[in-house]
Amino acid sequence: MDSERSLFMIVAILLVIIAIRKAQRFRFIALNMYFLRKRRQHDLISALLARRIRRIRHTCVRRGRAAWVYPRPQGWFEEMYQNPVFSTLWKNDFRVTKETFDYICQLVGPDLSRQNTRFRKAVALNKRVAIALWRMGTGNSYRTTGITFGQGKSTVIKICENFMEALIRHKDDFIQFPDDPLDVTLAMRRSESLAGFPNVVGAIDGSHIAIKAPHVNHEDYFNRKQNYSINLQGVVDATGKFIDVSTGWPGSIHDARVLRLSTLYQRAEHNLILTEPVKRINGVTVRPLLIGDSAYPLLPWLVSPYPHSRNLNRNQAKFNKILSKSRVIVERAFGKLKCRWRADEFEDDHSSDDEDDEDGDDDGDQIAFGQGRIVRQALTAFLAE
Repeated sequence: MDSERSLFMIVAILLVIIAIRKAQRFRFIALNMYFLRKRRQHDLISALLARRIRRIRHTCVRRGRAAWVYPRPQGWFEEMYQNPVFSTLWKNDFRVTKETFDYICQLVGPDLSRQNTRFRKAVALNKRVAIALWRMGTGNSYRTTGITFGQGKSTVIKICENFMEALIRHKDDFIQFPDDPLDVTLAMRRSESLAGFPNVVGAIDGSHIAIKAPHVNHEDYFNRKQNYSINLQGVVDATGKFIDVSTGWPGSIHDARVLRLSTLYQRAEHNLILTEPVKRINGVTVRPLLIGDSAYPLLPWLVSPYPHSRNLNRNQAKFNKILSKSRVIVERAFGKLKCRWRADEFEDDHSSDDEDDEDGDDDGDQIAFGQGRIVRQALTAFLAE
């Protein structure tokens, strides 16, 4: 009897164990099925989302412009242009007179004019010129200029780029170095009337235009004033007009090296300019001259002052004083350029007369033992009389 009970208990325990294991197995299978369904649902949702995103992208690519032209306030410039009462305000607002403005419109008209289309009306020529001059004269951002004239930012950027390209095509018509003997003689007479310095055609100097650091070789554009810039070399006659310009050189390059890299230097060295009329001064044949500060080399056609690091005698000090009076015209020209056109950031980088040359390449007084020194000595004796 006891053995039967024991056997019954063992069988019951085995049945319970079997039932538990079977339940666990079914539970495990159910859990696997549950997670499998969840995974399939997740994959299905991901596929549907990816398909939806592709449709949205495809729809965005195919969709056209929301609007060709957004409505913006217009009218003030047209009123100002047509009303003669505002003629006196043109130079204050656009940095040029009304007559000069009309001449610029006529000059760049073939390159800047646009035709109307069925989508929108083209911006008028005079308004295009006004936008470019306003941007260059005030230095305002493209967005602010667009709001002022009722145009979009991208439209203002394109107009300014087209305007500058059109002007550059005509640069040789206005920036001309005198090569005719009559023009050279007239330029020398005007320069001599300023301070009495003879045989001077123009004054040369340099300035820096601030830029953002370039991605390539940015260290070449880092100048001695701890800014990134490009170097601008200009030659100005006695009337303050630029007769030669060379720009685009990295800001770290010294003024003397910029001169040697310019076409002005090559033309003068090959006797294509500054050759006649010559003048005998104290027994020395002096050709037409340019004058510059101590940063420039002493050449037969370029005169720079005596270094202030030396003990100058009376005649040398007088020579430096007269040369400085004649050379100040180029600094005034750069000053007017900076004040009138503010879109480009200029830096005051006019080297003083007592600043030594930093190029270290036989510049300045180091090569003054040639013909350039003889010319300077003759001019010193002439001005001392």
